This record gives sequence, structure tokens and C-alpha cells, in this order.
Amino acid sequence: MSIDRELLRWPLALVLSGWLVFMGQDYAETIHQRTSWIEDCKEAARGCADRKVFLALVEVVELREDAYVARKATLDHLIYGDSSELRPGETISVIARFDPEQGVLVEEWLEHHPWREAKEALGFAGLGLSVLVLLVGFRRGPQGLEERA
Repeated sequence: MSIDRELLRWPLALVLSGWLVFMGQDYAETIHQRTSWIEDCKEAARGCADRKVFLALVEVVELREDAYVARKATLDHLIYGDSSELRPGETISVIARFDPEQGVLVEEWLEHHPWREAKEALGFAGLGLSVLVLLVGFRRGPQGLEERA
């Protein structure tokens, strides 16, 4: 019994696409579950007095005079602290504590990640190089992919 590869191509692509959509939704839900307590503490700050939160690799999306907004996945967090050295789009990690008097997050520690964009660009360059090696090094033959001689 022979299975035609062309018949399997579209169902396989559909299954893989569905899996990618599922994984994206699952990631967003996981992030929401892991950080929903932060919103709960903002509403009931007295119960979370001086509780700390570590936001790793968040993107600065908005700057204010005495605060900034950091985005992790789909959630924005207003953090009070020095925003003079920040720029929109920058990736940072921050430790903040809840101030029960004001019901806000107050920055305690901040780390800039200046090489984050370069690392991302290097990753895409490596991906492009891998695709190029596959295109140059292999060809499609009657038995599938074959190494070029």
C-alpha cells in the first residue's frame, strides 16, 4: 500500500497550523495566570504590602515623568521609578514592590539588556544561513531531498 505524499501535505500543514495557534493561545493564558496576582494586588494592595514582583525581559512601551509602562506578552504594568534612561521599545528586567499606600508597583532594581536586539538579529541571520545551506546543499529528486554532488 503506497501513500501519496501530496495527499498528506495539506492535512499535515493544517494540523501544524492548528498546533501553532493552540500553543500561542496556551502561552498567552499561562502568562495571564502567572501574572494575574499582580492585578489582584493592585486592587487590594494592603494584603500585598511590600510583596515583590520580578518582571524578566519586558518591553518598555510608554514613558511618563515619574513612571513607565512595561509589557510582558499581552499585559501592561505601570511601574513608578526613574524613566530618564529608558526609551520605548527597550528590553529590561525589573524588580518592583507593591506600595500599599498608593496601590502601585515601585521600582527597586532595573537592568537594561542592550544586546537583546543584536542577539535577535544574530538568531535571524543564523536561521537565514541555515535555509541558504539547505537550498544550496540539497535538491529535490525522485526519492525526495538529495544531497547535491
